[in-house]
Amino acid sequence: MDLMVLAVAPSFAIFLIFYLRDKYDREPLGLLIKTFLLGALVILPVALIEGILFDLWGVDLFGENDLLTNLLTMLFFVALVEETAKFVVVRLYCWKKKAFNEPYDGIMYALMASLGFATVENILYVVQWGVEVAWLRAFLTVPMHALTAVIMGYYIGLGKYTQGKKKQQGRTYTGLWIAILFHGFFNFFVGSQVVYLIAMAPVLVGYAWYVGFRASKLHAEGSPFKK
Repeated sequence: MDLMVLAVAPSFAIFLIFYLRDKYDREPLGLLIKTFLLGALVILPVALIEGILFDLWGVDLFGENDLLTNLLTMLFFVALVEETAKFVVVRLYCWKKKAFNEPYDGIMYALMASLGFATVENILYVVQWGVEVAWLRAFLTVPMHALTAVIMGYYIGLGKYTQGKKKQQGRTYTGLWIAILFHGFFNFFVGSQVVYLIAMAPVLVGYAWYVGFRASKLHAEGSPFKK
């Protein structure tokens, strides 16, 4: 039971941080929960797609690979698949919802899709590997999942309220590619087995916190509902 609490608590804490920053027009909890559940469900097709890609690529994710192979694998066969899945949840399910009525909402919906995914993944890892992994993931992996979503959601929110289809798509997909880069390099650092690269992982998480807070502040303070 304690392990389950430790697995879920980071997602709940991060949700509260960004939910409370949305001071002027908070999203319906029901819609946020549905987005969370959709994010949790996409872990199944993601696992299937990643398995197929690894077989085609001929790479063992947990084997000894050269650094370039690891980097390409983490960017294009892990981060690309996982971030795209979260992006699809927001773009296909949340985008046209009436409640999505300001740029900050892009952050909240992307965050919830990501936290759904990260929570299920975290439970699986924690149950298998125990408390040490739970603490590491609580301070590194789960925040990185969440913060890449905040950054992606910033651009989704920006794109939704941009005039012109080409500019709208450009801004929206910019968020997706930035999220892929953050996620891919984080995974690369953590899985590199090279001390100086592993040390870069918490640095990247710290930078993601800075960017995520700045992005959320910009949308929160720019809310059309601010009096």
